[in-house]
Amino acid sequence: MTALEARAFWIAEAGRGEIRAQQLPPPSPDEVVVRALYSGISRGTESLVFLGRVPASEHRRMRAPFQEGEFPAPIKYGYSNVGRVERGPRDLEGRDVFVLYPHQTRYVVPAPSVHLLPDDVPPPRAVLAANLETAINVLWDARPHAGDRVSIVGAGTVGCLASARADADLVIHASGSPSGLDVSMRIAGFEATIVDASWYGDRIVPLALGGAFHSQRLTLKSSQIAHVAASQRARWDARRRMALALSLLGDASLDALITGESPFDTLPVVMDQLATTPGDTLCHRIRY
Repeated sequence: MTALEARAFWIAEAGRGEIRAQQLPPPSPDEVVVRALYSGISRGTESLVFLGRVPASEHRRMRAPFQEGEFPAPIKYGYSNVGRVERGPRDLEGRDVFVLYPHQTRYVVPAPSVHLLPDDVPPPRAVLAANLETAINVLWDARPHAGDRVSIVGAGTVGCLASARADADLVIHASGSPSGLDVSMRIAGFEATIVDASWYGDRIVPLALGGAFHSQRLTLKSSQIAHVAASQRARWDARRRMALALSLLGDASLDALITGESPFDTLPVVMDQLATTPGDTLCHRIRY
């Protein structure tokens, strides 16, 4: 394989993926060639994309930074790639980086799109960066106060990184299921805030608003990664937020959130399994 050839995972149609060969463009002076080492599957979002469950109204807003193709398929989608710079500016060559790129063996991106890994962050763990950035944004949206009783419903990757008791002052919902949101509303205390970090795709989510929602004066608030939380937006941009996420990945205990690993060539089968029978999977890592 030459430096200008690659293989990429594509969703060929709803519920079916395949590995495709791709020709890469020659890099310009301000671009880098990155050879992938690992990528992470964002199980909740990528499962919905794989199954073709992105609502038509969200096709534009749900685009990944380096997505190819259009929803529902064929599409190349993903945003958690860790690699090594093979060609580019001298200060980047040979460095390990995180890139919001789909599952692909090698790729060409603008140099400002790569994020250098801190010295204490091993590349295998760095696949958590996108999820940790989401968790940071959730906490910024939630704005917990000293002494608050905080409950997290949904102990997936984002829920664990953001960390149920009744009468909570603040509830963070990250289960991705309507029943989890119902639990969140039932355990919230008087005038509490429920921050919903889940994305449901095309699923209709019923809410029992005839219960405690009004009498308890609850607030239901959404959190989504595309925009920096309003409370931080005047001083932070997405690049600074990602730098913070990477700096927090020096904690070796976070390795427990990576519950499986598979070689790149098995991705079509792995993605089908994760989308249909995920079991206890948190973050699944792909090895190149």
